[in-house]
Amino acid sequence: LGYGLKEIMNHRFGVRVSFTTELTQKNIHNADVVIVTLYDENSLRLLASVKHMRIIGLVHKSFKISGYIFPLCLSHVFLTTQYNSLNTVGELIMNLLKTESVPSKTKTCARCPMILDNILSTQQQKLIDGIVAGKKMKDLASSLFINVKTAYSHKHLIMKKFELKSDHDILKMWKFRQNSFHCICISL
Repeated sequence: LGYGLKEIMNHRFGVRVSFTTELTQKNIHNADVVIVTLYDENSLRLLASVKHMRIIGLVHKSFKISGYIFPLCLSHVFLTTQYNSLNTVGELIMNLLKTESVPSKTKTCARCPMILDNILSTQQQKLIDGIVAGKKMKDLASSLFINVKTAYSHKHLIMKKFELKSDHDILKMWKFRQNSFHCICISL
C-alpha cells in the first residue's frame, strides 16, 4: 500500500511523500495524514490516540458503525473500503491535505468509550461488566447489593448518557475499547 500510494502521490499529484509503518508518538505527531486499517468496531480504540490528526480509516466492506456509537470526537475520520483503488485513496489524501483545519484538541466527546472510567461510577462499571457477561439484572443487582429497580435505573442512566438504544449497543460500546489495527503515517 505504501509503495503504491507513494507512486500515485508523486506521479499523479506531483506531491512527494514519505511513509512509515512504525507506530510511535513521534511519527504520529509528525504525520500530515494517518491511514489506519480498521478490522472491526473493536479497532477504533486506536483512534483515541490520534484523534487530533487527519485520519483515513481503511475498512472491510462489511464494517458497520452505528452513528450513535461512533464518538463525536472521531467524526473527522474518513472511512473508505480497503477495496478502493489507490487513485481513490490518493484523492482522499489530497483532499485531506487541502483542508486547513486539523481537528481541535479541545473538542471533547461525552460518549467516548475510551474515557468510560472517568464517566461511570465503579458500580455502573460493574453493572456494564455484568451486562456484557450476559448476567441477568436480578443477579447483577444481588451481587452489587442493590435493588433490581436501582440496577435498571443505573442501566437506563448509562444508556441515556451514551445515547444507546439496547443491550446490544452497550456490548458494542464496551467492545469498542479493545484494539487491533495497522497504521501508515504520511508526511510531506
